Amino acid sequence: MRQLGNEEKAALLLASPDEDANELSQSPI
Repeated sequence: MRQLGNEEKAALLLASPDEDANELSQSPI
C-alpha cells in the first residue's frame, strides 16, 4: 500500500475499517 497522509488514513478507516484497520493500526494516526 502506498504511503498515506493522516487525513487519508482517517478516511480509509471510516470507509472500510475491516479492510484497512489491520494494516493502518501498525501506523497510528
